[in-house]
Amino acid sequence: MVEVGGRGGGPPPPPPPPPPPPPPPPPPPPPAGPREPRQRVGHAWGPFQVAPVSSHGVQIGWGGTCKKHLDDFDYASACCKKQILFGKIHPLDYDECRRHVKAWLLAGVEIDPTWPEARADHLRINPRTDLYVPEDEAELDAQLASLNLDP
Repeated sequence: MVEVGGRGGGPPPPPPPPPPPPPPPPPPPPPAGPREPRQRVGHAWGPFQVAPVSSHGVQIGWGGTCKKHLDDFDYASACCKKQILFGKIHPLDYDECRRHVKAWLLAGVEIDPTWPEARADHLRINPRTDLYVPEDEAELDAQLASLNLDP
């Protein structure tokens, strides 16, 4: 027998088997049940609110809510809020951070609430750099008490 073309004779090899089918998709997540209501974690400080700021269950700073200023163009629900984080570059400890929040809240008392940009002016104050913050929190509490502000 003579080979033609220099290749071995015979039938071509069978095709490879098809790949297995992909795995089925994962089951859908269970339906979301009712959420737990958020717990209020802040506390009143005169007419203000002071609250810890947390991320993934770990406190990372303090926040303050003023509610004394609205800009002319704001919605009625907008109020002055500021969060101060403990920070890494210029870190503040737990008590320092809370004192900075309280000093920021007191600084807003000097801003006339009838001023058209009162809220914006209060939010512009940088509590890390623009304010005197006493070493003793009792001094801030005394300043607040001396102002006789309505809650």
